[in-house]
Amino acid sequence: MEFLSAQCAARSAGPANTLMTLLLSTLVSKYCELSGEQQWPADYGEQLHQAGGFKHDYDFIVVGAGSAGAVVAGRLAEVSKWRVLLLEAGGDPPVETEFVAWHMATQFSKWDWQYHTQPNGRACMAMRGESCHWPRGKMLGGTNGMNAMIYARGTRADFADWAQRGNPGWDYDDVLQHFRKAEDLRSTRSDYKVGDHGVGGPMGLNNYVSDNEFRSTIRAGMQELGYGSAPDFTEGSYVGQMDILGTQDGGRRITTARSHLRKDTPNLHIVRDAHVKRINLNAKQRAESVTFVHRGGKEYTVRASKEIILAAGAIGTPQILMLSGIGPAEHLRSLGLPVKLDLPVGRNLKDHASLPVIFQIDKSTARKPTEQELVDAMYNLLMGRHSKLLHHEATALTGFINTTSLLGPNPDIQTTNFFSLMQSPELRGYVAATGFNERVAKSILQANEHSNTYITYLLHLKPFSAGSLTLQSGDYRDAPLIDAGYMSDERDVDTYIRALNIYKRLPETRAFSQREAALHKLDLEACNGLSYQSDDYWRCYIRHMTTTVYHPVGTARMGPATDPTAVVDARLRVHGAQGLRVMDASIMPDIVAANTNAACIMIGEKGADMIKQDYQQHTEL
Repeated sequence: MEFLSAQCAARSAGPANTLMTLLLSTLVSKYCELSGEQQWPADYGEQLHQAGGFKHDYDFIVVGAGSAGAVVAGRLAEVSKWRVLLLEAGGDPPVETEFVAWHMATQFSKWDWQYHTQPNGRACMAMRGESCHWPRGKMLGGTNGMNAMIYARGTRADFADWAQRGNPGWDYDDVLQHFRKAEDLRSTRSDYKVGDHGVGGPMGLNNYVSDNEFRSTIRAGMQELGYGSAPDFTEGSYVGQMDILGTQDGGRRITTARSHLRKDTPNLHIVRDAHVKRINLNAKQRAESVTFVHRGGKEYTVRASKEIILAAGAIGTPQILMLSGIGPAEHLRSLGLPVKLDLPVGRNLKDHASLPVIFQIDKSTARKPTEQELVDAMYNLLMGRHSKLLHHEATALTGFINTTSLLGPNPDIQTTNFFSLMQSPELRGYVAATGFNERVAKSILQANEHSNTYITYLLHLKPFSAGSLTLQSGDYRDAPLIDAGYMSDERDVDTYIRALNIYKRLPETRAFSQREAALHKLDLEACNGLSYQSDDYWRCYIRHMTTTVYHPVGTARMGPATDPTAVVDARLRVHGAQGLRVMDASIMPDIVAANTNAACIMIGEKGADMIKQDYQQHTEL
């Protein structure tokens, strides 16, 4: 028997062996089907290699198959007469990206760009080398293939601010149609109002699968503190705790690569493992072609007759622009790069810093997850049954609060939640993926030795601090230098202090005291000499424990030509260039007060519609 040793098979008269072999082969087949090549469009790179190069130009070349890029490529390919090329530096996503429970599993893998911030003595000081790990997806779907899938558009005030900065067409009422165009609301909950979300779009949205009873404890505790439940986060103007939507259905991830890239699209070619070196501009500053290195090191240059669209994200896009001679002139000259356009590329970097607050829970009743439970979860998953691997656990519950006004309409802090059983492998995975130094990692895990653990993550939604991104060298293989800018403005620290003064009261609530909740004191050497829980202690804690929540934006900022901080205009065209646009998180004038993935999808939808308007005046959009 293929799956059974001879000694084992000899113990059966035959039928039992046959059934066991059938069961094992079925399980292997189901596992291989979870994320196989058959799910994704063909890789044109194989034909490219065999042909020795491109046999024709393309109308449009899109660089990056992430949250926005896959949307742009898929939508442009809807016009059958257009030839569209999509270049992606990564390959197909691994099986771990399929399920919400494993959303951190690809960090530090080949599917992660594995960026790190520069140490600055202001934040990330509890991480190895005092540097924050910034995961970015390197695969079809981009970071949409490794994020927590939360779908929140941002507030009405966010987009009003974008428009008021000189970007007509970006007010909330203007962009709403593009959010809805992508959406397919699949939730059957009765509290969603008709019309709040789109139905019938390619991007499935649903509530997370979760039976974690600790969510009710969080709700009750926050209710005691004056922060109740809130309706769906449609415009982001609400405060409270809510079961938020995700880009998933039944615990299965839906990326823009899955939603917008169709297999039966002959005018769309996708080349995987295509690492872009530069965009080539002619003497009239028109973007004519893209030069990239394909797997194995062979270099290709491919031309675009209409436009090139950069959608490589807030890290990749500014890097490619600067390598192409578009960026701060002095910086480019210092690296020996030609200056084509002197623009503030790489400035205005914003991110939502994440601050974990750790509690020990259920000290007298905690238990370890059993090996049998883990095996059952995998078996149920493969057999299409209810499985813990389809859960987002307590993270399915998200909070938005205003730290300056209990009932204020616009939140300044978002919370996500993590709950783990005693000595849980999930907590060990979180600690490893985040990159804490050995001393702090050990201290966090001590919270889980003899109790269950609850972590709430505080995200400052509208940070005052801004960072920057510069090139390390003129070599496309060298990662850029990232100054996250965290806590460079003391007002951000003040916001976290206000939030901590709320959340550290949770153990005092009846709901949490019934669960034997206690704040876990971390072993932070630099903070240990300060009075515990004083503002001075928490200021030290903030600078050590802050890390990323994977939302970098703003490095190719949108604004009018009169704005000295702007890189692209309101139609996402690079200032001073022709045939070159940027469509991803880097164009945001300021970060939205929510998770950024929904806004990135909207940017892709709106950007593709703009191109259709420009080239097909009579196309109905």
